[in-house]
Amino acid sequence: MSEICVMFNCTIKWLWLLEALAILFNLGFTTLYILHSPIAFAFGMIGPLLLGALSWKRKLYADVILQAFYIFITFLGWLNLGENWSVTNIPLKAHIILAIIFLFIGFLIGRLLKKRTHAALPFLDSIITSISMLATVLMMLGCHENWIYFM
Repeated sequence: MSEICVMFNCTIKWLWLLEALAILFNLGFTTLYILHSPIAFAFGMIGPLLLGALSWKRKLYADVILQAFYIFITFLGWLNLGENWSVTNIPLKAHIILAIIFLFIGFLIGRLLKKRTHAALPFLDSIITSISMLATVLMMLGCHENWIYFM
């Protein structure tokens, strides 16, 4: 059986399937969250769990941290269900300050990963991770400008 799996590259197909499922769960979370459905939070925990496993396999360690953060933040959102579906606006100055702080945090994490691990892309992975964390917190606070950070 293992010879057949090697011949047909089963591992890559399995990883592709997990990635497709993770994307579907994350899209489901986003859609259901916009619709204010409590089921969104289940989707919001399963998708990052799958992506975290895939990121570990690919040695994208900062992304593993990001996926764990997503699960944690989603759990907190589920615990506070219904308390914060309102829209929040944040001044431009606050956005600039937050962006600078989180870029710096990303740089620091990148340096740490570069020195202590065999991470594939330590700086890019870390900066994306830190900015995504900021975007997620803003999303859970109801700040519609969070999409700017996700982009």
